[in-house]
Amino acid sequence: MPIRESKERDEFVADIDINDVKHRYILTKGSVQTGLQRDTGADVTTRGKYYQDRSEATEKDPPLYLHITALTQEALDQAVKKVNELIEEAQNLVQLPPQRESFQPGSRSYPGPPVRSILGKDFRLTCGIYRHQSFNARVAIGIESDRMFNVRAKIVGPGGQYVKHVQNETKTRVQLKGHGSGYLEVDTGRESDEPLYINIL
Repeated sequence: MPIRESKERDEFVADIDINDVKHRYILTKGSVQTGLQRDTGADVTTRGKYYQDRSEATEKDPPLYLHITALTQEALDQAVKKVNELIEEAQNLVQLPPQRESFQPGSRSYPGPPVRSILGKDFRLTCGIYRHQSFNARVAIGIESDRMFNVRAKIVGPGGQYVKHVQNETKTRVQLKGHGSGYLEVDTGRESDEPLYINIL
């Protein structure tokens, strides 16, 4: 996959194009990206927009890609390696029909044969879905931005430092979502119309 690496301020950055990757939705799952962050220390986010025809992409809305940032080159290299391994597994994934009788209410896992895990013992690739028991919480912001007070900047911090500090200290994934967050939903390629909130995985 095309990879673009650079260094921005005190961060090492890599962008991996996943627009044409088979089963790309696996790579955009919050639980998968949280696992990558936990295992490598690098932050992985989904950016861009999915295009069936790449020629329709613009500079403002580039094709779907993973944006990886890390505080060290070693952490970045490790994250890029794991993403590429994950892409390889996703490309070779064989879709199997779901076995409804094995599904348990409240569980996020679906039955299927295990595939070699990249992200640790908690993960398994089954029918295109990672089996990983996770918890989710939403925290409403309740404050609107104006010209004098940028809510997003106050929460995220310089270069995302505040969010990254919380993630490193708690081993969770923290995402700012909703209107004004700058987070583009994978399904729509734009921000959600919901009021600004913090999503914790």
